Amino acid sequence: MEAFLKCWVYLCVAIAGLAGGWVAAKWRALPAAKRLSWLFVAFLGVHILEEYVMPGGFWWAFGTAAGSANPLAAPLNQLTVMITNLGAMLAFCLLAWKWGERPFMMLAIVIFSLAQFGIHLAFGIVSMNACDWMSVPYSPGLANTVFMLLPLSIACIVRMRKDRMLSGLGAKKAAAQVAIALVTCALVVGGLIGIPVRLFGNDLNTPYAFEDAGLYQCEIE
Repeated sequence: MEAFLKCWVYLCVAIAGLAGGWVAAKWRALPAAKRLSWLFVAFLGVHILEEYVMPGGFWWAFGTAAGSANPLAAPLNQLTVMITNLGAMLAFCLLAWKWGERPFMMLAIVIFSLAQFGIHLAFGIVSMNACDWMSVPYSPGLANTVFMLLPLSIACIVRMRKDRMLSGLGAKKAAAQVAIALVTCALVVGGLIGIPVRLFGNDLNTPYAFEDAGLYQCEIE
């Protein structure tokens, strides 16, 4: 378990690399919406890499924003973030594979990306106030969100409008697609964060605590 907790990020990156390589190889054969769905999987792997490796430290920003007495151990620790992020990668792979052309998938990408922007900006503001050396409201994951996820969201909106993915369905079916997108994001984001944290994120002395604070290491030295 200990070894896996140290390498799961790279498994996510490998999945993202495979997704990106596959969509590049099949670019002309894939419908436009399916391309965007698989690009999202690829970009999500980069997002996770930024949060937990380069520069890393998202757990510290999260814990600090939550008022934790030990941001290295709670509410996020190595076990909870592994369940959350590897689970999200696998979930979005399944969604892209089975329903990558559906309107709800395009909407889910938009909702997820906007949520990530709000979360990382808020944690960035907390981090900036907590760290004298930080002059911008940044938390690990924000750069990927701004430069990859949000532009992809715009592409999804453009594709939905161009293909009349919602307007061509009628009011009831369009509303159903919106509802499915909201439920999808609630389950993937809310469930995969909330449930592991509730089960395994309340122990300040957990054996799964992070060894350092990543970007924020100078704050605890």
